[in-house]
This record gives sequence, C-alpha cells and structure tokens, in this order.
Amino acid sequence: MGYFIGGSPYAMANQLKDGYILLNRVILKKYSLSDLQALKSELEKLLREVRVQQPPLEDIKAIKLRNRRMQKLVSALSMIESYCAQRRKL
Repeated sequence: MGYFIGGSPYAMANQLKDGYILLNRVILKKYSLSDLQALKSELEKLLREVRVQQPPLEDIKAIKLRNRRMQKLVSALSMIESYCAQRRKL
C-alpha cells in the first residue's frame, strides 16, 4: 500500500475536498491501481456526504463552499479515472 498524503485514503480525500492538495499526474504516479481505487471510493463517499448537506438558500457563503467542495471532489475523481484508464492501456 502506498503512502497517502495525510496517512490514509480518507484523510487524503478530506484534504482534497478542502483544497489543501491538488492532484496531478506526478502525484498519481506514486500509487498503484488498487491504491487509486481506495482513494476513489473515499472521494465518492465524501462527495455523497457533501451533496447531502443542504445549506439554507439565504446563506450564499455556505452554498458557494458546498459547490467548491463538490467541484474539487468531482475534479479529483475524473483525474483519477482518466489516469487509471491511461495506465491500463499501457
């Protein structure tokens, strides 16, 4: 199992959600496909949790924060999926 930033796939997913880490191909290169699958499943769980949170319509800051978090999670998921697909071709 690879070394995840933050110590575990869950911690790394949380840091991605909050914007402390930005994924790129150099970071993903360190991990095996099974490690990336574990990270992907944690990202999907967090995305479901963020989608469930419904701030009041009057709270614009909370809505923007929720949307930013969802955008970061979806972006990380798509990057992992494309990287895994490319790696499987090789």
